[in-house]
Amino acid sequence: MMRSLAILFLLDPAPAPRGHFWRLLRSPSMTAIRKTPGVCAGAACIGDTRIPVWTIVLMSEAGAGLAEILAIYPQMTAADCAAALNYALKHRGEIDTYIAWDRA
Repeated sequence: MMRSLAILFLLDPAPAPRGHFWRLLRSPSMTAIRKTPGVCAGAACIGDTRIPVWTIVLMSEAGAGLAEILAIYPQMTAADCAAALNYALKHRGEIDTYIAWDRA
C-alpha cells in the first residue's frame, strides 16, 4: 500500500539540497516519535505535537513534497519529516492500519 516515501521527498523541489534530506533520512534522528494513550487515538506522533505519522504518509502519497508539508505544519522540520518516514518504513503494518481506519 505504501510507496517508497524516501523517493517522494527526494523528488521534492525543496530549498535544501537533495543530499541533505537523504542524509537526514538515513541518519539517526533526534526527533522522537511518541505514542501517548488518549492522544490521536494512540497513534505515533511527531515529537510533542499531535501530528500523527500516518498523516504525513497520506500527504506524501497524495503528492505533497517536503516544502508543502513544512508549509502546512510550520512547527515541523525536515528532520521531523525524516523521523516520520523512518518510523513509517519500519512500522508499515501499524501505519497502514491507521490509514485504513481513517478512510473507513
